[in-house]
Amino acid sequence: MKRTVPLVIAAALFAGLALSACASPSPTPNPTQTVVDTTKWIGGVVDPAGTTWSGMDSAGDATTFVLDDDGSVDVTYGSNSFDEPTDTWSVIDGVLALDIHIDAVAGRLEYSGTFDPATSTIAATGTSTISAKTVTVTLSQD
Repeated sequence: MKRTVPLVIAAALFAGLALSACASPSPTPNPTQTVVDTTKWIGGVVDPAGTTWSGMDSAGDATTFVLDDDGSVDVTYGSNSFDEPTDTWSVIDGVLALDIHIDAVAGRLEYSGTFDPATSTIAATGTSTISAKTVTVTLSQD
């Protein structure tokens, strides 16, 4: 009889622990927050991937840049559209950089554009890698 009392007490404690484990809900895990790196956004405000920007450049051409998700850019000058695989865009410290192939005479146009939050526009200057001539354009998001 002396042995049954400790076994009964041990069984009761075990049952109590098992029931208390079932009664208290396990904590709900918090979802991991996704941190957005806005330093790769135009002006720290606009996510550039998949956006389209257009304006009239200083050479008199209607200019459109489509910033593709993969870092490439589709370009339209006037009625001529170009989709060169080497045309690229990036954002460095909030400044939009475009690298656009023109031709063997002009080389590439390297644009640098800053975002104006008051007007939601980008003031961009493109400089030819061969002739060093420049073109300016104020771009609005379409």
